Amino acid sequence: QATSQKHQVCVWDNTPSGLFEYAYGSLRRTRLCVRRLIKRHQRTARGQLPLLTDSLDVYYFLKQAPQLFENSPAWQHKAQHFAGLITFATDLSIQKPDVEPPVLLMSGALLQTDFLTTQNLAQKLHTLFQKNFVECGYRDPEIFPGGYGFIKNSRAAAYAKQAVQTVAAYRAQTVFVTGGLAALELNYYLRRAHSPARAFPIALLNGEEHAILSKK
Repeated sequence: QATSQKHQVCVWDNTPSGLFEYAYGSLRRTRLCVRRLIKRHQRTARGQLPLLTDSLDVYYFLKQAPQLFENSPAWQHKAQHFAGLITFATDLSIQKPDVEPPVLLMSGALLQTDFLTTQNLAQKLHTLFQKNFVECGYRDPEIFPGGYGFIKNSRAAAYAKQAVQTVAAYRAQTVFVTGGLAALELNYYLRRAHSPARAFPIALLNGEEHAILSKK
């Protein structure tokens, strides 16, 4: 939501964050993408509005943006202000989606450095689903960060097998995943295993109907 009635929500479609450039090893392109984001944010309401993301991967990445500019004090200062305004979708509001119980939460964010955000998400899911939410400690289960496991093809199959086995072990019908791409890939492997369970990105809790994956 905008912080003033003078401003409205502005959606940035097809705007690269620099995360994939960072994951695949190009710091030059990573810095270029982040600079573009910072400049665009500065031009929007003078850089004072929160920047909302529905990807926990992007959230963690942009929170660490100042580290990209350690050799440039001016840009690091801009990145610190920018990072302080990054907000995750479920921090604003949540609502209970129409999904099949039991419900399980799986962490699949590449750059996650602590479990506080995952624990907060788990508490919100518990509030929404009560006894239909699977309690499991939230350090386990984890799944492969979507897309990145395929940098090493030999590990991709093992990650996928472990994830499907974990879902089966908890007898979950709905799996909320902290990374959007990880949710897509987990859903693919659940179908291949003929599992009735389906995976959804955690942004579904924010009422984002476009984030719903097909149940077919």
